[in-house]
Amino acid sequence: MVFRAAKYLLLLALLFSAGLLPRSVFAQRPAPGGASRGPGIASPLEGGDPTIELDVYVRGADGGPLEEMAMVTLVAPTGQVAGQGTTLGGNIKFSGIAA
Repeated sequence: MVFRAAKYLLLLALLFSAGLLPRSVFAQRPAPGGASRGPGIASPLEGGDPTIELDVYVRGADGGPLEEMAMVTLVAPTGQVAGQGTTLGGNIKFSGIAA
């Protein structure tokens, strides 16, 4: 009985302590302030390059590169097509994609 009560108290303490963590712990983006940027790298808002280069590797069901041709389409969150291309061998590089 005592063991069961201690187990539930420990579980409640863990859940409560997880609720006290800052939001940035659970986020996938860095906290505001640009602390993760290296020196000399300007963001698009600071006058930096607003485009990125993106390498896409397409793999087959076995985990290896595709032997046949494949069409890759990049779709922006707005629904617009950001880039489109074909690949033979599983690798395609997109340049000038809006950040």
